[in-house]
Amino acid sequence: LWPNLCILLVVVMALICFFIPQKTKTLRLITLLLSILILGFWRDAMMSLYLFYGWLTNGLSLATEWMLVLIALLAVMLPLFTGKAFYCTYLCPMGALQEMVGKACKKKVKMSNKLVTILLIIRKLYLLVILVLLALGIITNLVYFEPFSVFSVQSITLFSIVFAAIVLVVSLFINRAWCRFLCPTGLLFDLVRRIRVKQKD
Repeated sequence: LWPNLCILLVVVMALICFFIPQKTKTLRLITLLLSILILGFWRDAMMSLYLFYGWLTNGLSLATEWMLVLIALLAVMLPLFTGKAFYCTYLCPMGALQEMVGKACKKKVKMSNKLVTILLIIRKLYLLVILVLLALGIITNLVYFEPFSVFSVQSITLFSIVFAAIVLVVSLFINRAWCRFLCPTGLLFDLVRRIRVKQKD
């Protein structure tokens, strides 16, 4: 019960920051720190392709995973109804860790619009390649395609440590580089947000 209540507390804090961002800058920093510590290192409660694929293939237990289901629903529904990103901006432990690390270096790399466009295309291709390899049965374990396993004592590997370290080093010079230009899970949520934007247009 207590671990779920702690996760719920972080989710509620994130929701407050989401709906009134102008007045909750300090609260958001606290929320990001707690997401790293509680959702990340303590509970390994984060959205990922690995998690979604596990739900699709093995099903899910609402009795034990109701907090993850709640976070997933908020991650999908809030962008759909508001047009604004929620999970990636306020709850993702890796996103929060990148933002915290990024504060250590104030000088960021200036990227041209052309380069940003190319990186966004690469992001889409990365997700497409993963889905194709999965559909062909070439891969069955998605944990290696995202750096999130670095938060889990049970599944952490040298590869995930190196992967996460590279992501964090890059985040010193490019704000949330992984989130913006490569994260396949974030792209799925972003596609939902764009559906809302297109509906408004």
